[in-house]
Order: sequence, then structure tokens, then C-alpha cells
Amino acid sequence: MNIGLLAQMTVPALPSPPLVPRLLFEEPLLLTGILIVLAVAGFVVFNARGKVKQAIVVGGIGFLLAAGVQVLAAMVETPREQMVTATTALVTATAHADGSRLSPLLDPKVHLSNGRNVSYWPSGADSADRSEVLEKVQKYLGNEYPLEECAVLETQAVVDGPGVGRSQVRVRATTTGPFKVPVVSWWRVDWKQGKDGWVANGIEPLDLGIAGLGRFR
Repeated sequence: MNIGLLAQMTVPALPSPPLVPRLLFEEPLLLTGILIVLAVAGFVVFNARGKVKQAIVVGGIGFLLAAGVQVLAAMVETPREQMVTATTALVTATAHADGSRLSPLLDPKVHLSNGRNVSYWPSGADSADRSEVLEKVQKYLGNEYPLEECAVLETQAVVDGPGVGRSQVRVRATTTGPFKVPVVSWWRVDWKQGKDGWVANGIEPLDLGIAGLGRFR
């Protein structure tokens, strides 16, 4: 029996990143396409006027700029992209109850809490530091309720200031056992940038999407 229980889509989206860095570094295809169109248009216009050399120069510059945008985007990973990558790694390590991979992603004082009073949050699930978070991950997902499958469906991230930011992630997790129940939930992760990259210093549910999670009490 396979029962899909989707989370309510009530979580407000995080602010979009600034347009210029997004087009240059994160989503370069639009800018690349514009530059290619301009290069082709410039070549056609100058060539139609019999100015072959100018046509080649204009077209060549346009294609070089387009290629440069792609190379730049491949070389530069923005802080927002780094948080998105770290969020996926955090979810994956948690789903597999892999403490060795999860620990470096957590600040020593990371706080796992239900600050928004989301329904069906386990009464003893709050954790005040990294050791408690790792302990609960091992207890629930490593021993008592291991997952058969987990997937990141959507990730949002925003930089709030120098070295600080937050992400929101929508996750689908399927339980083991005879009743394979896919649960879709939203989570918020607060991040700070350390010497070795971004580490989570706050984690909380935004929408658990299923009453059955009350069994973890």
C-alpha cells in the first residue's frame, strides 16, 4: 500500500537573489542567449551593409562574451549556491543517519526546535547542541524509524548579511515497513559561514504535513 501525504503549501518563499549576480553566476543561460542573439544580429546587419570585417568582429565579440559568462558562472559559486549545496548535504546525511557526514555541517551550538509550534512535532525532539542533534538522528532515523527513500524536492536560500543566511527545503521521505508512506515536509535551516564553509546553527520544521509523525512522541 502506497499512500502519498503532501505537505500543505503554506510556506512563504524566501526573497529572490539580486538580479545581476543571479544572471551572471547562477542562471547564466538567459544572459548567454541574449549575447548570442545580439552577436548574430550584429553580424547580419554589418554583413548586409557590406562591412564584412566589422560583422566578424561584432559577432566574434558577442560569442566571446557569451562564452565568458558561461565560464564565469562555472568558476564562481555564490554564497547562496553554497547554502543550497550544504542544505542538500544536510538532508542526505540526516536521512542516512550518517553522523560522520552530518557533524561537520552542524555548528557546535546548533539548535533544533519547533519555534513555530508546528503540529505533530515530537515533544522531546528539541535539541540544544550538536551532540543532541546527532543523538536524536541516530535514535530515530538510524535505529527506530529508518527511511527507505528520501529526496530533496525544492531548495530556497537567501543571504541575510555577511556570513549569515537561511534556507528552506522541501523534502520527501518514505518510511520503511509494510506501509510505505511518503511524507512531504518543509524545513528552515539557519546558516553561518565558518572557516571550512557553511554550518547550520538553527533547524526547525515549517510544515510536517502528516499527523502520523506524532508516533515519535
